Amino acid sequence: MLFLAVFCGYLAEDFRENHQEKVRAKELAVRFYRELKQDSVILQKALVNRRGKNESLQFLSDSLSQLALTKPSRTFTSHLVKTFYTYSRGSFVPQKVIVEQVRLSGSQIFFQNGNLQQLIGELATSIEMIEARNEIEYVYFKENLRPFMLKHFDAKWLRHIRQKGLIHTANKLDTFTAGRSFVPPRIRNVEQVNIPEIGNILSYRMEMSYNTMSSQYGGYNVVNAKLLNELRKSYSLKD
Repeated sequence: MLFLAVFCGYLAEDFRENHQEKVRAKELAVRFYRELKQDSVILQKALVNRRGKNESLQFLSDSLSQLALTKPSRTFTSHLVKTFYTYSRGSFVPQKVIVEQVRLSGSQIFFQNGNLQQLIGELATSIEMIEARNEIEYVYFKENLRPFMLKHFDAKWLRHIRQKGLIHTANKLDTFTAGRSFVPPRIRNVEQVNIPEIGNILSYRMEMSYNTMSSQYGGYNVVNAKLLNELRKSYSLKD
């Protein structure tokens, strides 16, 4: 009888632990799913913004000239600000709270699905690649685009549009440059601008952006979608 009682107690404890693990796994899966869904939405917005910025880069690289800089048009001004001052538009920084928790705290034991474990590893790698790529883009911006801003931009004009809350809002910026209150900026030291060099810098920045969209961001998008699907199947989750 004593042996039977101990054995039954062991079974009960094992059942309770298994049940708790399943509950914790479901809770973690729900949080993970929400994080992935949020990032999926943020990424799509970033891609839209990045396409708009690529259009600005294309426009400037095609139309850059001494005349355009001396008498900047409304359209030229809008693309100029989007290219040189809205750096963060189009950048995507994925969340990794749950991924880090799963990888570093041993929480992967709750996810028994082999496909799920593999996809989590792929997601972690994809995030690392995005972080490295974002750093490369920032260094390129800092070393090649920012010097142009410091040497040639009209600081008073920039303060003016910043006071209007336009510098980080592309749609409002377009409205401002098309409106009656538009005053073109004065590009300083125009005679010192190396047009071919700046054109090449802008073109290379655009190609870099397209590669980021197709490789790093595109790769993350695929893994994100697969993980969402696997979590829905494994834990009966719904949008």
